[in-house]
Amino acid sequence: MAKQKKYRWNCPLCGSGCLAPGRARKNDIRRYCFECSVSTGKLVERVCGALEKKRTQKAERVAARSGRSLSKPRKTKRSWMREDRYVYSLSGQFYKYYYSYNIMEMAERMCKSAKWSSAVKNASKDTRSRHRDIFGPKSNDIMKSLWGKTMKSRGASGTQGAIRISRSSRKVYSVGSAGRGYGVTVTASEHNAADNMTTLLHELTHVAHLSYTRVKKVNGKSRPHDLMFNLIMCRMAKAFWGYDFHPYEVGYSVGKGYAPTRHLSGWLEKQIGGGNPRVMKWFTAEETDL
Repeated sequence: MAKQKKYRWNCPLCGSGCLAPGRARKNDIRRYCFECSVSTGKLVERVCGALEKKRTQKAERVAARSGRSLSKPRKTKRSWMREDRYVYSLSGQFYKYYYSYNIMEMAERMCKSAKWSSAVKNASKDTRSRHRDIFGPKSNDIMKSLWGKTMKSRGASGTQGAIRISRSSRKVYSVGSAGRGYGVTVTASEHNAADNMTTLLHELTHVAHLSYTRVKKVNGKSRPHDLMFNLIMCRMAKAFWGYDFHPYEVGYSVGKGYAPTRHLSGWLEKQIGGGNPRVMKWFTAEETDL
């Protein structure tokens, strides 16, 4: 059997490389840079420059023969999610990378989690809260429906029952609102990734919470941020980022329903600053010139 020609495969982040066949299998260890995979928390695949150049040249020849242009980007159902208003850079430098994130992609990832139903069910048991409709849909289905409406509306403002995210260059902290049937609105700050992530989870938790039970009144006042709400939020934060705190541990009491949210935001900021791999998986690494 003839030997396959070998090419240089280089890591797009650190530049290290090795020789491997041009048609190396997907499970060939030579196709991956394990040092960068460990540091970024995501599998980093090496790229073969020679093969990429050949593919580009071939595509240009085909386009020239057919009269088509390669400069026009291909539009898909998800193209709207790549708009600049959803893409943020993470201030500060970690290792030799800068990080960016797409807040709408974060929303999709949160909505599609399979942990919502168990988080809501367990919080209901712990607080002895009754389901408003025993024949209602599961929390997982409710969150998937929320994302489905968001995809259908393409994040347009004013759309009921979907997620709408706007961007602010002035606000230091993000703000939001949510409700059953209303959906979610978030005004995200360009300067605080941890608070954006916390606010997004906070508002999504309202949808899951209010779809399961009604807002309780304690001492004559409505308490949307009750113990059940905070238990759901803390359990989802643990599933996403490893946040392992009970609401009572971080200052929750009647009248102090926002305390766990503030603690989560500060905790996330520290984890991002320390480069916690479990949290950094939610960001995209970009190599710096340093």
